[in-house]
Amino acid sequence: MYIDERRVLHALIRSEKGIELEEYRNKTADIAAGFGTTIRRYEDKRNKMRDERISAGLPDEEEFKSKVRYKSHFLAYMRRDETLDAAMPYLRFVNLNKDERGRVLIGLTEPGLNFG
Repeated sequence: MYIDERRVLHALIRSEKGIELEEYRNKTADIAAGFGTTIRRYEDKRNKMRDERISAGLPDEEEFKSKVRYKSHFLAYMRRDETLDAAMPYLRFVNLNKDERGRVLIGLTEPGLNFG
């Protein structure tokens, strides 16, 4: 059981332009938090040691800061200078751009679609 951020994005895209970045980040973080909480409970019940846990990078449903951290490290964001940051843009799985209204949109690149 794992979350594939590219598949979530693919399922959310309604047009070729992409979807609003914050909508994607919020929905994906909620899904990841559900997985993280479930996995963490399993690991706690089995007294898994820190180095045996696979839940380390996943957010927790009850911890707001963990979702914020997950969004900024693993998903994507655009800095004020429009530099793309986080894992998905770094791996070139997604692209971010602003539409005519100034909203930041996220869409899958060809490599992101192929990898997903």
